[in-house]
Amino acid sequence: MVQRPDQLNRFEFAVLAGRRASQLSRGCLPRVSGSEKVAVTAQMEVAEGKVVRAPAVVVAGPGAAGSPDTVKVDGAGGVTRTPDTTTVEV
Repeated sequence: MVQRPDQLNRFEFAVLAGRRASQLSRGCLPRVSGSEKVAVTAQMEVAEGKVVRAPAVVVAGPGAAGSPDTVKVDGAGGVTRTPDTTTVEV
């Protein structure tokens, strides 16, 4: 069983691990070793801080900020990579 970090609530941990598991099943390279199961590997990556949540990017439309024209932008397929971590859009 993988221990969830204290800074993440259960829902956020499950969503991040689920999104990362789907990336791993599509062929992304794992950032930790130790399990053959994709779901467990994804949970271990989130628990060790190798996968983090990306901040939401909001772009205002023709109206003022916060208007119904405001949309969330999902850039580059929802994944940002750095040498140490992978960021996942939630």
